[in-house]
Amino acid sequence: MNRLWELPVIRRFVNFKEQIMYLFFGGMTTLVYFLTYFPFSAVFEELSATLIANFVAVTFAYITNKIWVFESKTHTLRDTVSEAAKFYTARIFALVLDFGMTVLFITILGFNEVGVKIVSQVLIIILNYVLSKLFVFVKNKHD
Repeated sequence: MNRLWELPVIRRFVNFKEQIMYLFFGGMTTLVYFLTYFPFSAVFEELSATLIANFVAVTFAYITNKIWVFESKTHTLRDTVSEAAKFYTARIFALVLDFGMTVLFITILGFNEVGVKIVSQVLIIILNYVLSKLFVFVKNKHD
């Protein structure tokens, strides 16, 4: 069984576990976003649907990122609330990007809604990883 850990593919997974988990849950977050956005966009205008989908997806992302991606260990309710506030604050930048792309490319220029949403979500996944790594889930020396 010890020899299993010596396989190159296993070593690569262990070396890049955080990034692989982030991409997996980023994909799941994007799925949550789309499963929320499109039903609401049939009822509301694009910006309202974007806001609702963003909130639902960010909540899903916080939970999965905290537990499985960055394995954050907060010791008090105050620490958890602070971490969550930083997470949601960082996601405001992503929301601004999403809103901007929605207004410019869908509302004003009339581009394909699905294509624009796919491109915006790829950019958002990258931005969110950087912000989470550098701003939200910063490991303490004693953790």
